[in-house]
Amino acid sequence: MHTMERTWISVLWASLRGSVPGFANIGDITTTKRVEEALAERVRLTALAADIGTALSGEGTLREGLQRCTEALVQHLNAAFARIWTLNERPQLLELEANAGIYAGTLAARGSSPLPRADSCSSLGGYCTLRRA
Repeated sequence: MHTMERTWISVLWASLRGSVPGFANIGDITTTKRVEEALAERVRLTALAADIGTALSGEGTLREGLQRCTEALVQHLNAAFARIWTLNERPQLLELEANAGIYAGTLAARGSSPLPRADSCSSLGGYCTLRRA
């Protein structure tokens, strides 16, 4: 399968006063741009890690810290939403601990949900079963 890759080109045009002919310098700066993008990604993830560390070690309840974590995930990863669920083993319920992003208000009233079966269509149920093993 052929994939298209972006190539960055720098074009510099200079001409002396009033002269029509000029000087052109064309160069491939793709490697430089890739390094810049990788550095920006590293800075973004470092800021996320710092915000998560601060959220979990700061004052307040665990739930408040988890809420700050979901807000940091949405902000730093440009995510539409983030949720943190915990598994209550006894009644086999997933309990919503934190919720941020565009769907934050939709689950506010419903704080728990039955654990989906591993063989159901829910990827969350399969993941929870997998993680418990």
